[in-house]
Amino acid sequence: MYAVAIGRGGTGKTAEGDRKTPLGDYPLGLPRPSRKFRTFIPIGYPTERQAREGLTGSDVGIHGPSRPFAWLGSSNLWIDWTLGCIALGRDADIDTLAEWVLREQPIAVRIR
Repeated sequence: MYAVAIGRGGTGKTAEGDRKTPLGDYPLGLPRPSRKFRTFIPIGYPTERQAREGLTGSDVGIHGPSRPFAWLGSSNLWIDWTLGCIALGRDADIDTLAEWVLREQPIAVRIR
């Protein structure tokens, strides 16, 4: 279990740009390198059902700290700062999570 930062707008994402983190069960993609966040693990938001219901959004996932502030470590988590993603506070945390995802290949993530 990790401490995280979420979207500046809180939770309950409904629209692109609302700065909220979605809640629910989502397909989990494979980790990929990110210039902004070291590593990015995409989640499948919106689901097909959510898209039919009119919910919008893209590029939602789990990532490490923003590169310019990575030196702050877990202090990155004092405020919720993302545009709707879930941010881990330390590079070591996103590295560990990415390794686990690659090894275990979970098919979904529950955000609550």
